[in-house]
Amino acid sequence: MSGVWPEVPLGEFADVVGGGTPSTKEPSYWGGDVAWITPKDLSRLEGRFVGRGDRSITVEGLEASSAKVLPPGTLVVSSRAPIGYVAIAAKPLATNQGCRSLVFKDDEPKFFYYVLKSSTKKLEALANGTTFREISGTGMKRVAVPRPPLDQQKAIASILGALDNKIEQRRQTALEVERLLQTLFQAWFVDFEPVKAKAAGAAFFPSMPQHVFESLPSRLVDSGIRPMPEGWHSGSLGDAIDIHDFRRVPLSRRERQRRKGPFRYYGATGIVDYVDDFLFDGRFVLVGEDGTVISDNDGPVVQYVWGQFWVNNHAHVLTGAGGISTEYLRLLLDSINIRPFVTGAVQLKLNQRNLRSVPVIAPPPQAVSAFEEIIAPQFALLRQAHDESRLLESVRDLLLPPLVDGRVRVADVDG
Repeated sequence: MSGVWPEVPLGEFADVVGGGTPSTKEPSYWGGDVAWITPKDLSRLEGRFVGRGDRSITVEGLEASSAKVLPPGTLVVSSRAPIGYVAIAAKPLATNQGCRSLVFKDDEPKFFYYVLKSSTKKLEALANGTTFREISGTGMKRVAVPRPPLDQQKAIASILGALDNKIEQRRQTALEVERLLQTLFQAWFVDFEPVKAKAAGAAFFPSMPQHVFESLPSRLVDSGIRPMPEGWHSGSLGDAIDIHDFRRVPLSRRERQRRKGPFRYYGATGIVDYVDDFLFDGRFVLVGEDGTVISDNDGPVVQYVWGQFWVNNHAHVLTGAGGISTEYLRLLLDSINIRPFVTGAVQLKLNQRNLRSVPVIAPPPQAVSAFEEIIAPQFALLRQAHDESRLLESVRDLLLPPLVDGRVRVADVDG
């Protein structure tokens, strides 16, 4: 069966609801039980559902503002800065005025989640304003979208949702592996739990090979950085890294538009675009150089990347050196307080010299080697989970536009 679904303005079958912000000068309006969502929360979201934001408000704050409680299943759409992030409310929640929300009565919200995910350009075209472009409530009501029969809405949402479920499962696997790796590194090389256990009379430490445990000292000494196991050494991060910044090549937005392709183009915090060639091939760690360079816990902004990709000049490109792997380096960077080494008041910068000078504790090679053997298969599992997630995303993104507009029907996919 061929053809496209008729397009209908959203305002004809969904209620468009705005948001609001209680006065920030009134403490009693904040920190309550009402989830409060902003465009920033949507921009950070991985997955389809949103249930909480960085901040929450009280019932008193809700009543003192134009925010409204929205039911589960509501579509929350960022209508400014930036436009077009979409999520499905997983629970009752409210939003600020940077969101327009869609409450459906007789339609499947999950279908229209996918419709709007593929309609960013249409939404941006309806935005007004010079300094800050925004879609008004009236503008959102005018957005014309495909509206197939309800049974087709549910069938399409089911197909695309099944792919998203698999994507989210892979992401969760990667997240759990990363947490395990960070916990292990923290125990061995930050908190020195095996050394403390030996000092307390333990004969072994879980996860640590016995020969390594037996080689450990039984007390901590001052290192000038923080207490460290007796006999270990302190050094600088420069001893543990090779820097490949000389291979970076920034591309302007216009150049990237002209050179669209399948290769990831990375900036300081993540993938910025996709281009037609690559500069790097292998496993690397990227560290934010300027702009966003400090994480929420005062560490560097770190990305563990692999395969073939391009990097602009806003991220340092590192591999492990001095007998440590890039994977060990990835975990080591998570344990560093980078704030004292960042310069600039308005435009923050972490230059090569300061990056190299960060003090670190250098465990003995035997401990590092044993740790490397444990983490290597875990990092392989992490890479596999991410690779499978990316493949599933590409399949979903290929199917999404023709499914939601009716060029491809569910029977064609099932067949």
